[in-house]
Amino acid sequence: MTHVIFAAPVGPARTLTSAAGGVLLAVLPVAVFWRRDFFFLFDDWTELTALTQSGFWDYILASNCEIWFPLFRTAFYGLVHVVGANYGVYIAVNGLLLGLNAILLTRLLRRAVPPWMALLLAAMYVISPANAVIVWNAFYLCYLLCLLFFLLAWLRTAAFLDAPGGGRLVGVALCGLASVLCHPATLLALLVLPLYAWIADPGLFRRKVLPPALAVGASMAVYIGLYVSCNDVGLLSVVSPENDAA
Repeated sequence: MTHVIFAAPVGPARTLTSAAGGVLLAVLPVAVFWRRDFFFLFDDWTELTALTQSGFWDYILASNCEIWFPLFRTAFYGLVHVVGANYGVYIAVNGLLLGLNAILLTRLLRRAVPPWMALLLAAMYVISPANAVIVWNAFYLCYLLCLLFFLLAWLRTAAFLDAPGGGRLVGVALCGLASVLCHPATLLALLVLPLYAWIADPGLFRRKVLPPALAVGASMAVYIGLYVSCNDVGLLSVVSPENDAA
């Protein structure tokens, strides 16, 4: 039996709060962090160097030092070719993704706290000064996308706990895989999802904990398999300033 603190809120208040809060959280980070006169810096130049010196597939399948994130590089490649040097657009995109992540975080928090408190906590997260570094660096799109898919995987896990089904498990696996393909920072963090399921329903291990654990394990195995296999056939290369200079 699911604990009360994990029960999703219901009623008209949920719809109204979600609509107003979603708009607020989407707009707030852009309004707070957007700047017009910024330009590429730090890790941006490493990615731009790799992008301009390689063909599409070479760039997508190459690694940045030990980090392999082909899904992020696909998005970054398209963004660079569409936006060019208009850095304000990169900041706006990162700000919108930060707001979207806050909306997903609100949905998770509302399973444990009242809607107003979930919105308040998400708003505090959005305007945190630490997020300025994330929003102001075009390259950090990888972390925002990584977190986006991780939160979606978490929400799919919560949906599975509410109503177990194969489709929801597929969602957990695909979102988890997408997260690590954007950046492997969440590779081990995916283990939080079956732990969350166990905390929510400790008495239903085989029915509600083991399936998400297997879905997460599949995501991790596919990523590791792709990484190792691509490395074995020589598709991965290390891109670093030292190697470029050599």
